[in-house]
Amino acid sequence: MDGLLFRRLWTVLERAKREEEVSKECIFIRECTIHPDLFVVSANDRQLQGLAQFCTSPKEFCVFGIGPIFNIFGRNISLTVTTYRNLKLENKQNGKPPELIGPLLMRQST
Repeated sequence: MDGLLFRRLWTVLERAKREEEVSKECIFIRECTIHPDLFVVSANDRQLQGLAQFCTSPKEFCVFGIGPIFNIFGRNISLTVTTYRNLKLENKQNGKPPELIGPLLMRQST
């Protein structure tokens, strides 16, 4: 990982840590490792509760979606977006539950 990218990532991690100290409800970075490769899992409490409620219940079940992988920063860093449907809500236009963003996964491959 080059120096500029490392400094940017470090700045984001420091800011997230300061926000966590203010309120546990602000926790967004759930996992972060930088050695041997960068790996970050980001999710807020609402996303995790939604996954638990709608992707694990045999009575009300939706598919946990994994979107396309995006290459970011022009390097070997990829971002994966996950999704799930909130089965308690309904889109009035199509009558289906809305698709919401779940945890984000960022990793660097060497």
